Amino acid sequence: MSLSETGQEKHRRIAAGRCVNAALFALLALCLASSAAFAQNPSGCSGSADLEHAVAAHPSASAWNALGAWFGSRNQLTCAIGSFESALRLAPDSWESHYDLALALLNQGNAARAVQQLRRASQLRPASLQIHAALGVALSRTGQNDAAIPEFRIVLRSDPSSLAALDGIAKALTAQKKYAEAIAALRSAPHDESHHDEPLQLDLAAAYSGEGDTASAIRILSALLAGNPSNLQAQVNLGLVFASASRYGEAEDALRKADALSPDNPAVLTPLAMVLSRLDQKDQAIDVLRKVCVIEPSSPEAHLNLGIALADEVQLSNALAEFTQAVRLAPGSAAAHYNLGRLLLDMQRNSEAKPELEASVHLDPALSGSWYLLGLIAMHSSNDSEAIADFQKVAALDPHNPEAHYMLGREMLNKDDRAGAIAEWRKTIAIQPNYGEALYNLARLLAKSDPQESKLLESRFQNMQQQQHITDRAHLLGNFALASAGAHDWPQAISQMKQALAICGACSDLPQLHKDLGLIYCHSGDFEHGREELLAAQKLSPSDEDIRKSLQILAKQ
Repeated sequence: MSLSETGQEKHRRIAAGRCVNAALFALLALCLASSAAFAQNPSGCSGSADLEHAVAAHPSASAWNALGAWFGSRNQLTCAIGSFESALRLAPDSWESHYDLALALLNQGNAARAVQQLRRASQLRPASLQIHAALGVALSRTGQNDAAIPEFRIVLRSDPSSLAALDGIAKALTAQKKYAEAIAALRSAPHDESHHDEPLQLDLAAAYSGEGDTASAIRILSALLAGNPSNLQAQVNLGLVFASASRYGEAEDALRKADALSPDNPAVLTPLAMVLSRLDQKDQAIDVLRKVCVIEPSSPEAHLNLGIALADEVQLSNALAEFTQAVRLAPGSAAAHYNLGRLLLDMQRNSEAKPELEASVHLDPALSGSWYLLGLIAMHSSNDSEAIADFQKVAALDPHNPEAHYMLGREMLNKDDRAGAIAEWRKTIAIQPNYGEALYNLARLLAKSDPQESKLLESRFQNMQQQQHITDRAHLLGNFALASAGAHDWPQAISQMKQALAICGACSDLPQLHKDLGLIYCHSGDFEHGREELLAAQKLSPSDEDIRKSLQILAKQ
């Protein structure tokens, strides 16, 4: 099982960052302590008697702001937002009300609307450092790190020791993978020996870890924990650093300690589940993620993560239920629609998968994984023009994706565009030199037009076969089938594996071919044929532990 965010699966997100940043707490406290935000009490909201009397007797903007601050300090964010909105109806040019409303929205998770309010506040009070800092945070939350960084720099020019700005710029640079810049910004900051320096030390450890300097990250986090053993975020981050370095045993130990500090905390349990999966304790990982869903039944991320874990264990119907719930809870989540669409496609329910994938790219047009799967659906519907358009979008968004270029070449050849196919397959092998099908097909396609290059490609293909110990055509087709399965092209994978079995006869690869075909059937939702193939493989190879485990999983379906 893989709960990490990689390649086309980048939107299979892990919600590990639930702990609210200390700098943002400080920013919110500053806002709520200083402000003035409304004209009618939001339905179901009841504040302190004095404040309620004040807004009833003298419904001024300052009275509504005070009531909003009261709600905000008690984390009643919906009521706080309503109060600040009432203040703005009475005083639309109040920078304080725009600012307070923005921070309430930010803490509620509505960063896009917070950006709008903070931009207006900045227009009304351009010299305010706290507005620039908050705007930087909001922009970062919406993924606009390029725009966020200048906001933090404005603050740091006037206040080089600003915790909120240093924390914000470090996180923004790290999100852009500009680890060296993040490290430089943090190391040049004025050092604070008090506990207020802890968020920046956490940021510094994250930047070192991103740069691959695991030792420095561990040293910083260990020092934080030596000074404050109850520092939950440092303990969680230590586990994540160990996990990123594939030191999963140490990662589990660190996260178990975090769990002892804060039992039943989703911010601890979610990465713990990922680590347990890496340790091949997949049933335990699923149990932990189920627990997170019980703790946070309204969290779309929790259901999404559980669905991913279940799908990776071929528990497709259960995964489908979790992804469906994630979409219900977060209809505006591109990741939720993508995962639901991907699973439906894997189950070969393409007519249901297509609208989900279309919804995901409507919400996030840069989601290359969805465009790729839409291309597969179009390809299997014999809609070559649509498939070409979809694969071209993938190639533009993710130019180093070999599968996109290979599939694009296939579809171009179907449209008799030999030159286009040749160009795309050349790109494929430039990205992935041992992409067997691209080498094989390109060599055949060039046999007449460029026999010299064709022979060179054939030689490369033969060398690849020798390196991978491919001894016959059955083995070759089996490898092609696995590549097709990896590209989610299940019909092609099944067809190629069946051809491999037909050619194999009683060859030495027969047990592996039956096993691989069984697993491909299972991942495509055809458990009946999957079980048949796995049982055939088990008869030929009774000691194969993977086959035994796969049959156990099928017994749970």
